[in-house]
Amino acid sequence: MATSVEMRLKAQRRIWHRLAMSDEREKQAIQPAPFITISRQYGCIAYALADRLAQRLNAEFPEWNFTIYDRKILEMMVENEPIKMDVINSLSERTRGVIEDWIGDLLAERPPEMRVFNHLATTLCSIAALGQAIIIGRGGAAITRKIPMGIHVCIIAPIDWRIENLRNYPDRASKASMEIVKQADKERESFVKKYLGVDVYDPELYHLVMNNQSITMEEQVEIIVKLVQEKNRAMANPGSSDS
Repeated sequence: MATSVEMRLKAQRRIWHRLAMSDEREKQAIQPAPFITISRQYGCIAYALADRLAQRLNAEFPEWNFTIYDRKILEMMVENEPIKMDVINSLSERTRGVIEDWIGDLLAERPPEMRVFNHLATTLCSIAALGQAIIIGRGGAAITRKIPMGIHVCIIAPIDWRIENLRNYPDRASKASMEIVKQADKERESFVKKYLGVDVYDPELYHLVMNNQSITMEEQVEIIVKLVQEKNRAMANPGSSDS
């Protein structure tokens, strides 16, 4: 039986494949849509936020279909060459060229062995360029920060709160310790620093930094939706003074 991740990926691949088979004029005519990246400290609530956000955005904007891309689905995409090529080929030639230039600049100063990171970076940038995406983790904000229409969010919380939150999930309760949470935070910082040379918790990477403990999930969703509304308004009225 296919997992929920496999089913989501299969449904999304049908869209990418149809776009990949379309002509260049049709690809260029596609209106850009926003995308969202969610970075978080270990133990913060990210997937549930992304799920509620996708439901809210899809109700608010029925012409869009926001899809969540977390670690599992991204790993499957990176490892599956036909799927990755469908994503890339669904973009216009001009957009592909921009992404290639951006990935080249992104990795120009990195050691040669880091080039394997190219697969993840290219996949993430292609997803971002297509829009209607909510990308969780994987250095998404840092990788896609030059792609237009992005809204970058970082979720933080006090470490004691994060440990207590992990205890609420049976599959994560064994990881609810100060040592494990600190190590997980360190590994996430190291991943982005190693491949991108930036601090994952640099506030300048984000439009929003929100505290999981002090802001309810519904409030977080509403704040992000308002930013998407502003992005959409600015896209529809590029010459407006309040965009």
